[in-house]
Amino acid sequence: MVKKLAEGFRPGLRDQLAETFLDSRYQLARALGSGSSDPVTQLFSDTWKRLSPIMKQAVPGASQQTASQYAGFIRAMDSATSFSGIGQSLALFRVGPDVLNGAARLLGAGGADPLAYALDVDSGLRILLGAGAEPTAATPRASSVVGACFGFAPLTPQTRISIV
Repeated sequence: MVKKLAEGFRPGLRDQLAETFLDSRYQLARALGSGSSDPVTQLFSDTWKRLSPIMKQAVPGASQQTASQYAGFIRAMDSATSFSGIGQSLALFRVGPDVLNGAARLLGAGGADPLAYALDVDSGLRILLGAGAEPTAATPRASSVVGACFGFAPLTPQTRISIV
């Protein structure tokens, strides 16, 4: 979804999006390192608090179709965020793959499964983060914590991270 959003954002908003993405990766790494049993709901809520204003700034500069997609996404994510807190505590609502896949569909990020795990270098994220499309020999690979945190490869539950 990050790459889909970045396509339609002007450069300043794209930079804010990249910063939010990286901060979320770091927050996930900290949560996994602390042994948190289900960090997804808190991460979802925290990330949406930062992403929502960025999305709202993108609506006026977008085409009518894209603005409509953004508005629908914003409404859905606002609702999901409000349900996630109270719903999680009452075991009525859980932020899981269905919620995240539904969010991706609202943005038109169809096609391949947006939650699928892959070891491949993600050129789209590398470009968004200013690292260039292709890695060099010195670029961290999937086994590197730096590579995982900076979007070169996704974090997995098996990724061991030590925060110093």
